[in-house]
Amino acid sequence: MNTLEETQTQKAKKNVNAKKAKRVPVSEQYSNLQTACRKVVEHLERKGIILPEASIKTIGDGLPDSKTGAMVVNALASVVFLLTRFSGLAHWFQRKTFHHTRDPIYQRLIVAILKGYYVPPLRVAAVADKGVVDDPKNAPDWTLIDGLQRTTCYIIAVLMTTLGDELVEMGCIDEQIWNETFREHAHACDINELL
Repeated sequence: MNTLEETQTQKAKKNVNAKKAKRVPVSEQYSNLQTACRKVVEHLERKGIILPEASIKTIGDGLPDSKTGAMVVNALASVVFLLTRFSGLAHWFQRKTFHHTRDPIYQRLIVAILKGYYVPPLRVAAVADKGVVDDPKNAPDWTLIDGLQRTTCYIIAVLMTTLGDELVEMGCIDEQIWNETFREHAHACDINELL
């Protein structure tokens, strides 16, 4: 004979099993996640996250590019700089990218970002009306030259940290992949440190 506590536990397990997550086709998950990436700043604002000032720090004097005349210089910038100062953000996803949450290589990269590990730098360009920028710190616009996949992984990491389980509800990621691969790391990541 079951005790009352055992009966309640069994009922709770049945309710969990009965409430299965809706099955979202993989192609739909992909497009839902890309849409969420395009709207990352809106999602941050909706969750009440205040974006800090976005700045860039150049390293060294740089060298002129022989073809364009532009100055090539190393720089350090925050993820928030990437999200707010790059006009190309909305257009990056016009080119089909990988299904990052399903690809083992990009799963590892997203987890590394969530854990705060070193990720190779992106190659970016400061853009001005007439092409050449005198001082990259004051450039009115930026664009991505190399690093589309890393950029996408950074944005997905920001979404995971900000939205958490909501990404599954939005049909952006498979529930099993979320629980087994990302959930623990996303919940342990501090969004302010990531930005």
